Amino acid sequence: MPFICQNGSSHGDNGSCPSCYACVLKSEMPKQSESRTWNFTGIAQQYTRESQLVQTINTGGGTSHIYLNERNFSPSPGHRYYARSTTGADQFTEFGVDSSLVEPVTRAWTGVVCSIERVSSTPSRILFSGPANATVRADLTLRLSYDEAHSWTVSRVLYSGLSAYSDIAVTGNGDNVALVFENGEETFADRISVAVVPVAWIENKEK
Repeated sequence: MPFICQNGSSHGDNGSCPSCYACVLKSEMPKQSESRTWNFTGIAQQYTRESQLVQTINTGGGTSHIYLNERNFSPSPGHRYYARSTTGADQFTEFGVDSSLVEPVTRAWTGVVCSIERVSSTPSRILFSGPANATVRADLTLRLSYDEAHSWTVSRVLYSGLSAYSDIAVTGNGDNVALVFENGEETFADRISVAVVPVAWIENKEK
């Protein structure tokens, strides 16, 4: 069971954070008489924080393949960082910037907490949610990947107003997803809303 952790930052949410490294805690399922223990394993690249992971389909060697999507606190923010592991997040060996995943940079905030979730394995569909506006926390957008988060070929704006943090959960048999997200008219966090969205709508198969 991998779990994302983050280290502290003396720089707050605005500006780069050289002390930030997203990391992974893992725990094996304990026996009935044992307590659960957690151990630090994979560490992502510098300037990353508040990250989310998803298991990807293993098409090559290794054991469990993991994709980590990361908030970018580098001196060049504005796009999501990512890291990949072929060892169940024990170690990350591939790092990069996803230029197709924009995250807002404002005078007060650098990036946001986004969400990523596997919708289905056959076909392979991974869903990402986050504001797609480069300068304002706004335009909450849903993006689908069919190639294990290497590209995001489907994109639909769920909420075009001010919006920020979000979280995704797959519901029922996988035909719908539930999304909880910050949004508002005066600020991006006037309220927290829940939307149940058909996957067919995201794929432009349903209006």
